[in-house]
Amino acid sequence: MMTMKIMFIFSMILILFQHDEFLKAQEVQPQWMIFKSGMALPDGTAIDSQGRVLVHSETLRTTEVIQCDAHGAFLAQVTFGDGVFDKTRFIGSRFSYDPILNLIFMLTPEGELFQIHPDGLQVSQDVLSIPLEAINTNRVYDMNTGQIVSIGFSLDTLIRYGDLALFRPKTLPEQLKWIVTGTVERLSEPPLPFVMEMTIDLLSGTITAHMVLTSSAASFAMDGQTRGVAVNTHGIGLTTLPITDPSNPGETREVAVAFSVYTAPGIPAQLLQPAVLHNALDITSDGMASDEAGHFYAASGDQGSSACEPNRSGALIVMPVDANGLPLGLATLADAVPAEPAPLGIVDPLGCVPIAMTTDDIVSTREVAVSPIDQSVIITVNNQDAVLILFQP
Repeated sequence: MMTMKIMFIFSMILILFQHDEFLKAQEVQPQWMIFKSGMALPDGTAIDSQGRVLVHSETLRTTEVIQCDAHGAFLAQVTFGDGVFDKTRFIGSRFSYDPILNLIFMLTPEGELFQIHPDGLQVSQDVLSIPLEAINTNRVYDMNTGQIVSIGFSLDTLIRYGDLALFRPKTLPEQLKWIVTGTVERLSEPPLPFVMEMTIDLLSGTITAHMVLTSSAASFAMDGQTRGVAVNTHGIGLTTLPITDPSNPGETREVAVAFSVYTAPGIPAQLLQPAVLHNALDITSDGMASDEAGHFYAASGDQGSSACEPNRSGALIVMPVDANGLPLGLATLADAVPAEPAPLGIVDPLGCVPIAMTTDDIVSTREVAVSPIDQSVIITVNNQDAVLILFQP
C-alpha cells in the first residue's frame, strides 16, 4: 500500500512538472513605495494590532529592533547583543505577533525566544530556549518520498531556526500553536530542512515540539538556508521545500507545500496530508505571511521563482486561497475562485509583484508582513537597506 501511495505521489508530481502552463503567474504592477530607508541589512519584520511596524536590522557591533508608526516615522528601538562577541547570535531573527497577549515574539537562529511588548519595546527578562530533548523527531512526513520517517540527533547535530508563525483557533483561542522552520545540520550530511509545531507554557517556560515536515531532497538553490512559513486564519500552513524532479532525478525543485495545522472534534481535516501546490513549482521563500482573508504572501529571497520571469529575483509571490482557506493551487485552474477580497487584485492561483528592475538585478527580500489595519504589505530588502510597502487596491 505504501509503495502504491509513493508511486501515485511521484506520478502526480511528474504530471505537474510536465505542464508548464501551471508555472505562469499573474504579474501585477502596483506601485512599490519606500516605507523606510537607511536601515542596515533589514531582515525580520512584523506589524502589531495598532499598525506599528517592527524591523530587525544590524549595526556595526549589535543588532537592533526598530519600531515605526504606520507612516514610517520612528517610534522606538532596542538593541540586542553585548557589542563585542555575540552579534551573529541575533542576525536573521524573525518575529511573530500575538494580538491576544499583545506581545511580539522574536526567534533567533539559535532557538532563543524573546518576548517584546510593543509599547515602548520592553523586552522581557524571561528568555525561552528550545532544547533538543524537547523535540519529537518521530513520524515526520518526508515530502520527497511520501514516507513517514524519523530524524536522529547526534553529538554533532546543529539546528538553525528560521521563520516563525503563530496560530490561535478562533473557536479555541487558548490552544496557541507555534510553527517554526529550520535546518538540521551535521558535519557529514547536507542540511535537512524541517517544519516544526510547538506548544509553550509561558508561565513555566516548558516547550513541547514535534517536527512534522521535512524533505530528503538536497537543495542547491536553498543550500543551508531556512524557509518561510505562514499559517492563515483557517489553520492552513504554507512553506516551501525541495523535492526531486521526477523527469530529471539529478535535479531538485523548491515547491510550495500546504499542510493542516489545526484539527478539532467536529471539524473535518481540510488536508489529510501535506500537498504540493501544482502552480508553485520552482519557488523559494525566505519569509511568509498571510492576510485577513487567508491569502499567502512570500518574500522569495535572492532566487525568486521561474513563474516570475524575467525579473524574478526577490519578487513578492502571492498565493490566493479559496473561501475555506485552501490555496488555489490545490485545485484545478477551472475551480480556482479566490476568497474576497482578492489579494492585490490577483485572481489567478499564483501572482508575482516584481521588485527587480532588470533580469540581472539581485534583490534579497527577507521577510513580509501584512497590516491588520489596511492589509498593506511590508517587505524587507536586505541588500538595499530598505523596507518597502505595497497598498491593496
